[in-house]
Amino acid sequence: MQFRNFSLTEFSFNNMEHYRLINNLEKEPGVHYISPKLSRFVDESVHSEEIIPGNTYVISNNNDDLIGLLGLMDLDLHGNLELWTILGSNYRGKHYASKTIGTIVPYLIEHVDGLNDIKLVINKNNTNSIRVALSNGFNEVDNDGKNKTYYYFRTK
Repeated sequence: MQFRNFSLTEFSFNNMEHYRLINNLEKEPGVHYISPKLSRFVDESVHSEEIIPGNTYVISNNNDDLIGLLGLMDLDLHGNLELWTILGSNYRGKHYASKTIGTIVPYLIEHVDGLNDIKLVINKNNTNSIRVALSNGFNEVDNDGKNKTYYYFRTK
């Protein structure tokens, strides 16, 4: 799916470029906040014409460089959706995460039935991701010191 500043493609282990991307991302420092083994965490997406909960997507820039992943957890019973992103170190600090979050949140609000809230879980030491969340309208609602995470949440 093409957006203004990036595109999203369903992640597939059968795609060699996607496979190389996830292997490279697993080696990046700080990626283990999602899962100790990212490739085990990322399930292969089912084909869909739309961005849907439960899927993982490859983020590409306008030069068709594979820059990272966007994941959507399944909706919980209360209509909450957790969103996560991982960018390769060469693409961090270049506003890709902010553009992706800022574009995908309104899309999800408009297109996902039963969605009430969108949540970002961010390591409290990840100041860049915290800035991305705050600049895109998320509010801090909990600080779990044990897990060193902040929870951000945007109401529909």
